[in-house]
Amino acid sequence: MSPAASFRLMPIFRGAGLGIFKMGGDAVRLTQAMETAWKANPDLWDALYPAAVALGDPFNRERRERCLSLLEALPPRAQSKILTAYARKSDGIERKGSAA
Repeated sequence: MSPAASFRLMPIFRGAGLGIFKMGGDAVRLTQAMETAWKANPDLWDALYPAAVALGDPFNRERRERCLSLLEALPPRAQSKILTAYARKSDGIERKGSAA
């Protein structure tokens, strides 16, 4: 699966049928994953900051689409770092939820 396809499969970019908390939570996890990638490579700031700003209103379809296009334009290595960090954050949420 290509990284771009993986971004498109994220709940935040599928949008339809998501509740407020699911959508907001997914936006937070993705923003945190972008921060993790930026901390690993500060040169990504110029590319990631506009994506994070676009994601600032996860309920605005046009802004979500802008974020997605910015993420898909990143170099493959940066995409991979974001996807890996996102998966770790998502796995942590699932483990906490299953322990209850």
